[in-house]
Amino acid sequence: VYSYSAIGKMFLQMEQYDSARFNYQIALHKTQELGQRKREASQLNNIGLVFFEEMNYDSAEAYFLRSLEKYTQVNLKEDEVMIGVVGGNLAMCLPLEKKDEIIELLNRNIRLATKHNYMSSVANAYFDLGNLYFELNELKHSKVYLDSSLAVNLKLTPSIEVGEARVDIYEAYMQIYDKTNNSSEAYKYAGLLLQLNDSLYGKDITQKNAKTLSNIK
Repeated sequence: VYSYSAIGKMFLQMEQYDSARFNYQIALHKTQELGQRKREASQLNNIGLVFFEEMNYDSAEAYFLRSLEKYTQVNLKEDEVMIGVVGGNLAMCLPLEKKDEIIELLNRNIRLATKHNYMSSVANAYFDLGNLYFELNELKHSKVYLDSSLAVNLKLTPSIEVGEARVDIYEAYMQIYDKTNNSSEAYKYAGLLLQLNDSLYGKDITQKNAKTLSNIK
């Protein structure tokens, strides 16, 4: 099961979604044959992530709901954090009309992840709340949650994943300041973004960096 799941994750990171789903499905079937509910819940979440990356939100929602149901059935204390995480994934599939449900799911993710010291998930949930309020055009609320996300992110052990999450945060700040015509702050975060991209990926991204700057009004 672990081998198929690891291969699925590799293909997901490579954006080869059909291959990722194929391997996750094999892992899912094996967990079902063995009656391993916790691992079954994990594979259901993984398949949901594949559909989410393909922007097939209805299918992603269905798998996240199935995963959440399984984690709830297992009901082990160490699985509380996954109930929060999968709930956060589910929140990202819901339309803005379900704002209250999205906020509830993300706040639960923050509570459970904080309880179990899973701080990368806390940072992600704050970021998702920031994005939600940006989509609702509530920019002050959006910035508050981005500030919280960045504060947690800066305390995490450095890694590519943490760095890429910070890239997303800086880009979100740029969107806010661009929308409010605050060009000085937008350029400030553009500069931070260029430095971070260089540290993560090297100097061979000049075109991407130039595009980032050119998108600022």
